Amino acid sequence: MLCLRHDLLINVMFNYLRNKGCEVYVDVNVSIPVKVTVKPIIGSCGKILFKRSMKNYGKVDLVAICGEKVIGYEVKSGFSDVVNAVSSGQLSSYASSGFFDEVYLVVPSVLCNEYVCKKVAKSYGHHLQESDIGLICVDASSGMPNTVIHAGKLVRNENIKPYLKVNEAYFKQEVIAYLRRLGYEVYTEVFIP
Repeated sequence: MLCLRHDLLINVMFNYLRNKGCEVYVDVNVSIPVKVTVKPIIGSCGKILFKRSMKNYGKVDLVAICGEKVIGYEVKSGFSDVVNAVSSGQLSSYASSGFFDEVYLVVPSVLCNEYVCKKVAKSYGHHLQESDIGLICVDASSGMPNTVIHAGKLVRNENIKPYLKVNEAYFKQEVIAYLRRLGYEVYTEVFIP
């Protein structure tokens, strides 16, 4: 069974969207509503302190401009990644950013015998629909994306101009696509002992 890791999932969607005629960008910074987090930490002498941090941007895996639509795709390769994205508000902050017309969560339909797509649809389908976030499951054997939940129409702020550029992550996807077309099985960010 083929394991669809994060970079391979991004590459499948990257190629799929480009083949549809969309302009595609990778790892795009997006301004999001300011989020303040407070974490307890142990200071000197065992004293408990609270560290505050503010975040006002996120990095979306893929942004596609298809005609007049700006669509964001956040890719997660495992169920625990989805749990973290939902509980941290990552997906809903992208949906409320005013940057996108639509936002999709992309997961594998099968990952090493773990049915990620079915788990996500069952556990978080209602939350995604309430937030107008769509769900796309990528089939491991065919590499084809399947829209399980259609994204709702978000309110894009016309005054927000996306800063889209070709970056290292974009070239990485180009190289992966090229090697896959040559018939290679591609692994990225591999630790070598």
